[in-house]
Amino acid sequence: MHSSLTSVTLGVADLGRATAFYVNGLAFTPGGFRGVDHEIGEGRFFHFGEMRLTLWPLASMRADTGLAVDASAGAVVLGCSLASGDQVDERVRACTNAGGRIAVRPRTNFWGGYSGYVHDPDGHLWELSYDPGVLRAT
Repeated sequence: MHSSLTSVTLGVADLGRATAFYVNGLAFTPGGFRGVDHEIGEGRFFHFGEMRLTLWPLASMRADTGLAVDASAGAVVLGCSLASGDQVDERVRACTNAGGRIAVRPRTNFWGGYSGYVHDPDGHLWELSYDPGVLRAT
């Protein structure tokens, strides 16, 4: 049996604020489906081929799982690949304008690429990177 990663769900404090960051900061296009009419609340979905990123209010996540989850990102870094270093710089600026904050300013990396790190409004850490072919799988 073959398995693959198909979904990442991020718990967010404010769905509207988080959606604005992902649309205006990271330039992700939201899917038309906004969740379900259910007492635990709606989510916001972004589709990338077979992969889905979901923004879900923390209160909804707590209600569904029964766990005391919070917005701390822990040791998780989410990544967004871009076509050039200039696009990395532009996207980092857009993210800060959309309510994010810079964790690491864009720079040339030891591995030969170019990247910077930003936190979304809930503290989730994103690496925005340009890989000139150094880390591509063979």
